[in-house]
Amino acid sequence: MSKIKEIIEYILHIRKKSMNVNKSGLYIAFSLISVYALIMSVVCFFSGDTIMGVVNALITLFMILTIVVFSKIRSPKIMSWSVVIFLYALMVFFLYEGGVGGVSIMWLLFVPVAGMALINLYYGSILSLLLGITVPMYMLTPLHGLGYQYTEEYRIRFPIIYWAFLIMAMIIFVRLDKAEEEQKELIRKADASNHSKSEFLANMSHELRTPMNAIIGMCEINMREDMSDSVRENNESIYHSGKNLMNIINDLLDFSKIGSGKMELSCKSYSFSRLLNDVINMTVARKGDKNIEFSVNCDPDIPDLLYGDEMRIRQVMINILTNAVKYTQEGGVLLNVSYRKEKYGINLIFSVKDSGIGIKSEYIDHIFDVYSRVDAEKNHKIEGTGLGLPITKQLVILMNGVIGVKSEYGKGTEFKVVIPQAVVDETPMVSFENNECTGVICYDNLRKIPDFMAQAVSGTYEKLVERFNIKGTVCENFESIKLAVDSGSYSHVIIGRMEYFRNKQYFDELSNSMCVAVVQERNGQLPLGENITNVYKPFYIKRFCDIICKPVNGIADNNIPESFTAPDANILIVDDNPTNLRVAMGLMKPYNMKISVAKSGIQAIQLMKRKKFNIVFMDHLMPGMSGVEAYREICRMESDSEEKTPVIALTAHAENDVRELFASEGFSDFMSKPIQLDVLKQLLVKWLPEDLIVMKKEQNDE
Repeated sequence: MSKIKEIIEYILHIRKKSMNVNKSGLYIAFSLISVYALIMSVVCFFSGDTIMGVVNALITLFMILTIVVFSKIRSPKIMSWSVVIFLYALMVFFLYEGGVGGVSIMWLLFVPVAGMALINLYYGSILSLLLGITVPMYMLTPLHGLGYQYTEEYRIRFPIIYWAFLIMAMIIFVRLDKAEEEQKELIRKADASNHSKSEFLANMSHELRTPMNAIIGMCEINMREDMSDSVRENNESIYHSGKNLMNIINDLLDFSKIGSGKMELSCKSYSFSRLLNDVINMTVARKGDKNIEFSVNCDPDIPDLLYGDEMRIRQVMINILTNAVKYTQEGGVLLNVSYRKEKYGINLIFSVKDSGIGIKSEYIDHIFDVYSRVDAEKNHKIEGTGLGLPITKQLVILMNGVIGVKSEYGKGTEFKVVIPQAVVDETPMVSFENNECTGVICYDNLRKIPDFMAQAVSGTYEKLVERFNIKGTVCENFESIKLAVDSGSYSHVIIGRMEYFRNKQYFDELSNSMCVAVVQERNGQLPLGENITNVYKPFYIKRFCDIICKPVNGIADNNIPESFTAPDANILIVDDNPTNLRVAMGLMKPYNMKISVAKSGIQAIQLMKRKKFNIVFMDHLMPGMSGVEAYREICRMESDSEEKTPVIALTAHAENDVRELFASEGFSDFMSKPIQLDVLKQLLVKWLPEDLIVMKKEQNDE
């Protein structure tokens, strides 16, 4: 009795939480009855029972009409009770008419159970109990004489069987419903826990980024000053440790989002050549003084304007390249970039091959496992959280791409990634229209780098001169380059640093009549002759075109952060943190701009009422008036003005939803903390009026 009481209490309990009929389940149940009635109609006609054939045919038609009628009912309460009354009446009819040999009463066993399973446990139970009362009343009283004449054995056994079946079914479905409720509650708690964890990590990320902005920014500012070698070394240690800590913070935040299913793509049009340039610069920076070669082999015909998540593609490429640099102690790292046309656009293909320590075959299947550090005993001195590759794989999958790896232990590893991208414009990332270039001589000792990289570099030279339909030759020694120069068929010479300094006087004199470019590392670069063009490694398609398309002496590399100034530009920095203001002012100091600061949104608006600014860097979270609220007020102030002030959001939050918030509000751009010099430079070049930018070389010429 206690079990029955428990069942009844639970059914009454679920009445409060679940009063709606599951319409899809209802239609399935009614459709099954219709099919059954149709089959029985055919059977009856063939067996000679015309009356029952007609009755079952009418039931089939009636069920179909009922489905149509129920589909029109909008009130859940009316729908629910209509279903119960209809099914009860139908089952009483089946009980009354018996069917062929009395088998119609089988529906009394299955329909109530189907009602509990497909329609609703509460209403299914009501239907079952109503039929549980009706069956004994019909079978065990003179009422049975009004309809089908069941046998005495049927009349006694069926009510017992029905109640036993009914109680068993209710116990099972109550337990299933309880289990489902418990599962839903566990899922709800897990989701709440994931949400809390993600919110905590997001807040922690913001709180950590704010002081890290000060630490890294101050280190960058200090490294521009004159200081002793020991102090500079200590400062650089703090700087690089801060950078490593920021990478860990970013990995933890990304991993949290992936784990909670909240990692989303933010797709838009972007320039692939600019993305590749950023990736190369960041890889060079992370390589630092490490004595390894970094080369790039890129297909010049890749469409430049693509549509996708630029930030995530950059992150995938950086993660794999950083991993290769980290585990390569000698030799080098080669980045291959190509594409394949598809109906939806292109498949962007890039691979990263290194001559590092490699991966044992038994570890290959585990390199994408979370927190996994393969061959930990050998790699324990190499920094890392074990999250980079798992995050990379999840990002690639999120972008509908694939990632693979092959490795030979002790000889190196190659990662290959394919990511589909839509094409906005078919124009290739590199074009060449300079007719002044008659030919190019390349002179570089490729024997000092691994064979796979030497082949790629040599192939790049050959592909470039073929692609741009110009004459080109690769020289292996100084005598052959002199012969090529004396032929008078070439206008450009591209040489390695050591090749230049071995015959410096010759190339300095040659630079008076030809364009001579020296390729060297950014770190440890040596001064060149007055007319020699300096090109930073890695030498790839874009930098090749910079040389042959701009045959002027002393081309400045477009990646030097301090390559221009803007002395007439007025900049406003808004931040409630005095240290952050000092950092931002220090990082912008080399550009010689006129910088004003505001410690609140209100103060910023007051300044903008009195003075015109070319760019405003607006902090996000500030007391009193947030950056978003301040921006809205600025928009109201400038509503009647044709010239809008570019306002760039400055925040320690780096999540997609924050970026989308700034985009939806109408901010001109976004910059995350800690401030990165290359990002700062790009934003200044992008948003400052061209007439305010003064290239340093122009200043020197003056």
